[in-house]
Amino acid sequence: SAPLTKDTETTGHPIATLYLSSTADYGDVYVYLEDVDEKGEALYITDGQLRAGFNILRPNEDILLSGKGINVLPDLPYYGFKRADYTEKVFKDNKIIKMIIDLQPTSWVIKKGHKIRVSIASADWPTFELNPKLSPKNDPKDPANIQPYITVYHDAKYPSGIELPIIP
Repeated sequence: SAPLTKDTETTGHPIATLYLSSTADYGDVYVYLEDVDEKGEALYITDGQLRAGFNILRPNEDILLSGKGINVLPDLPYYGFKRADYTEKVFKDNKIIKMIIDLQPTSWVIKKGHKIRVSIASADWPTFELNPKLSPKNDPKDPANIQPYITVYHDAKYPSGIELPIIP
């Protein structure tokens, strides 16, 4: 990406829309938003993560107590958390899935001349447990682990990207 031409404030929840496939049937997706200075040094801004099997969006009313007339703002992607909401082998046969991941809210000014970077990973160990379907022993050195290779698609058919809440 090109360096920013002016200081840019992002305040709120960045939302990443990703079209992905994986060499493994299961997976986790971690998205990091970073501020990269003129020297190439990256500073962490915020992140978000989601187990790929929970990629189906649910109305926020389904997450809360049904029929109570409660609306949750801001309007973020909501996923189920029950066993019935989970898709087994979501990436089977290299299937391309859509994931919408909200990152933790932030308020950050990215300086003129800096770049915005989005990094994507399939694990963040030891901060988070490894996916138990890929690493049953939660040991990154276990030779029995399944190491997934994720492909992120970005074209007219699969428009992966990130929406930043920019403050004018």
